[in-house]
Formats: sequence, C-alpha cells, structure tokens
Amino acid sequence: MIVEDEIVTARSLEMSLKKLGYHVTAIVASGEQAIHKIEEGDCPDLVLMDILLQGELNGIETAKILSARFNLTVIYLKSHDDKAVFEKAKMTNPYGYLTKPFKTDDLQKVVELGTNRLKTDADRLILVTELKNEIVERHRIEKKLEMRVRQQDAIALLGHNALLHIDPIEHMDEVVKKVAETLDNEFCKVLKLLPDGMNMLLLSGVGWMMV
Repeated sequence: MIVEDEIVTARSLEMSLKKLGYHVTAIVASGEQAIHKIEEGDCPDLVLMDILLQGELNGIETAKILSARFNLTVIYLKSHDDKAVFEKAKMTNPYGYLTKPFKTDDLQKVVELGTNRLKTDADRLILVTELKNEIVERHRIEKKLEMRVRQQDAIALLGHNALLHIDPIEHMDEVVKKVAETLDNEFCKVLKLLPDGMNMLLLSGVGWMMV
C-alpha cells in the first residue's frame, strides 16, 4: 500500500514497484483513508508512508495506529532531513526510509530489506509460538507425572494403613481425603447404593457438612 498525498509521486512509486515485480494493493492520500482501506479488507505486507501527510493524521501517527491495530510496519517516504521528525519516526520502528525524489535502485533496496525483515519477524513469531506451546506441554507432562507420584504415594499409604487393621470408618475417611488431595479436588465423597436401588448412603466425604 502507498500512502502519499502527492499523486505524481504515488503513481511513480506504483509504476516502479510494478516493474520490480511487486503488487500495489492500494494508493491513498491520507492516514484516515489508509486505516479505512485496511478495515475494509485491504491486506498489504508493507506500507510506504509519507511522513508529512496532510490531514488530521500525519505519517507517524498513522504508522502507530497501523502497528497497534493491524500489526503493520511502514517504510517512510521523506522529502528532507529533519532530526526532530526522524527521532519521532524512529520510535515507530519502521522497516526503512526512502528520500524523495527517489531512485529506482534505492526503492528496490529498501523494499527488499523490508520484505526480508518481514519474513524474519514472521519466522521469529513462529519460533516464539512453538516455544510457548512447548513450555505449556512440558508443564502439562510435569503436572501429570506429579499426579502419578502422589497417587502412588496415596495408594502405598492406604495399603499400609489397611494392613495395620485401622478402624474401617477411620480408614474410609483417610481414603477419601487422600483421593481428594491426589486429584486436587476440594470435594470428594463415597456413596453406597441402598437396597431400594434408588437412594444413596454417604459413607464418607470431604468438603460436605456431615449431618
């Protein structure tokens, strides 16, 4: 996408980019139009943005919005060197700068650098996403292993207590507590089906008021 309020410059850029094999998705003359175009579905990979746009939004302000809302980065077009403007533009982390009037060789270089950086950023994002997924999966496996260890410890303790001929009710309460702790559950209960086949008798429980 080309965001340039000088139509002659914009058309010249379009012709040069097409000769270099690039597709220009749109040409707009203001930051507001650029935002509206993208909201309508225009999806450029790079945006060539005039720093000193006319209108409510200049090029730098527009670039900030494009970055925040659409994750797009720009190549700035500038007609002269202004240190104060450059410092502000630098804060938006652009892919490059092109001085007007531009030369085709300079345009080719800055766009190639921009597309290469775009690919690098995309590859880095994929790598970060894969690392995050790997960390989540590792935590899941560690949690599962921890749960198994706790289950084995609980089974061993309950088996040991059973051999000691502990009171059945006391042993049942211990079983329920250990099961709840092992499963990280706040509530756990053991029920017995009564002979009528419909009602249940609470034998032991954790987290319920025993009446």
